[in-house]
Amino acid sequence: MYMRGVRTTFTNDMMKNSVLAFMEQHTPGDRMISFVVHISENQILRVVLYANKQESDQGLAKVKPFLDKIKQMGAKQEMFEGEVTNYSMAGGLTLDQLIKHIS
Repeated sequence: MYMRGVRTTFTNDMMKNSVLAFMEQHTPGDRMISFVVHISENQILRVVLYANKQESDQGLAKVKPFLDKIKQMGAKQEMFEGEVTNYSMAGGLTLDQLIKHIS
């Protein structure tokens, strides 16, 4: 499993809420799990999990135009990515089971 994340600092909360609403309507369906952490009134961390790095790269290519537009509007972005290990979930669901289920 592979994770991509982006921490975005918006110029204000209105910009944050507008971008979140837009992205919710235009999110590709190729991700396993996606969630947003609201760090502050004008900052979020979006985390997306994919089955592997190749699918992650394809997902990034799809959303890159949106990320570029958000930067042009004045937001700052910091990207994170890497292999996911030591995954645990209530009920004993393992990382292998999760990947097998979506593949």
